Amino acid sequence: MSSHRRHFLDKSLYYLFSLDGNLEYGREDIGFVSGGVRINAHSVPRDSRAYSVVGETRVFGEKLVAGTMVWGGDWAFAREDDIELLDVKALIRTDDNAVVEVEYGGVLAAGPRSFRQVISEKPKFGSEQNPLDATFYVAPRFNSGDPRYAWLNGRQCLGFGRVKFIESLAKQATVDFWMMD
Repeated sequence: MSSHRRHFLDKSLYYLFSLDGNLEYGREDIGFVSGGVRINAHSVPRDSRAYSVVGETRVFGEKLVAGTMVWGGDWAFAREDDIELLDVKALIRTDDNAVVEVEYGGVLAAGPRSFRQVISEKPKFGSEQNPLDATFYVAPRFNSGDPRYAWLNGRQCLGFGRVKFIESLAKQATVDFWMMD
């Protein structure tokens, strides 16, 4: 009989870039579906940006993504247990004119009773003076046909983000993307 291992697998995380999204382009309330509510939010084109917080432009000698989001859509499924499942797709035009697609699924927990606050008139969560910042976690994948960014195609990454809610509406999101190696 073999024994179980006693150590974690040796893995590292490397910062790739951050993405700020302005989610005020439009919202579609699909409504009640089995087990929850479906909501779609869209990023304002050219008002959402990929950039480096630390100012680095390369990792392992490879070029990092910096540019403008030209299209983005966030599909959220708000479950009755106050958890939102995220499905996000975005297209980034880099500053050097390449195209990088990002897509990710993830989980957002807006807090107790958030499902009821989303579907009811009162009380809404977050205000202009005191927005609700909720944490989310995602697992992004990238696709690019440009040789300068094709190295991202085979990577599974992680993202740690925050979204700002005002009157129960997602207004702004920011996420840091990390590569596993």
